[in-house]
Amino acid sequence: MSTPRKLRLSRGSSIPLVIMAVTALVAVEAAGQAPVSEGTREAYRPFTAKYLWTYIDDQGATINFSGKFHRTADGSFSQIEEMEGPRRERGTVQYIVNIADRSWTSARSYTHTSTTVVYLDDRKFQNMVSEVAGNCAILEDGSYRRVGESELLGIKVIEMESKVGRDTVLRDSIAPELGCFVLQHLLVDHGEVRAIEQVTQITLGEPDPDALHVPAGYAEASPLEFEARWQQLFGREYYGAAQAKRLELEYQQGKARQRQRNNR
Repeated sequence: MSTPRKLRLSRGSSIPLVIMAVTALVAVEAAGQAPVSEGTREAYRPFTAKYLWTYIDDQGATINFSGKFHRTADGSFSQIEEMEGPRRERGTVQYIVNIADRSWTSARSYTHTSTTVVYLDDRKFQNMVSEVAGNCAILEDGSYRRVGESELLGIKVIEMESKVGRDTVLRDSIAPELGCFVLQHLLVDHGEVRAIEQVTQITLGEPDPDALHVPAGYAEASPLEFEARWQQLFGREYYGAAQAKRLELEYQQGKARQRQRNNR
């Protein structure tokens, strides 16, 4: 249901990008700490981060999308992000991840629906979590190249770089103290920054509990139900028939497992 961090920059693919220069004013309220082992799980320093995505169009105007990321001490999180809808209207997409039961909820303001999938495949679930919340493995696994160290928001970051094409590079500023959450994410094309995700504020401590719940008034919809609602509202596919069926199977399998757990 989520979009991998490397591909999230394609969200603005309908917005042609040219040279961009962004100056971010940032503030931090406290420093973090690295995740530590507690038995069979990790404990994270809980925090709330505000961030801004910035793109630029052919005429040189910047286009901004804001977001918030909330993480609890067990690694569960909620991400709420502005998006551009099918008719260029602004809306929000929210992802809520519960680590304990391996559930992933997607909630979209365009349809006022949410879809919660309980994942049976732990590896797939963990990969999805890492793509959004950060992954310390990339510091050592060779997928990124370490290019330096610096500070953002008063927090030490390790600067990592990965080529995604002959002339395109991703540069991430990763904060090990915050479970390798990315404080700055750059898309660089032909040596020029074309898009940037910049954390603008971090507040440490447990996030607002309401941030980890679906907004009031949203109805639960399976992938096939969501696909039908999307087509009814906008006259186009969201997943497409084949993918919607695959997601529906995964959704129903997760629901069956959840019922089994509840009946024990």
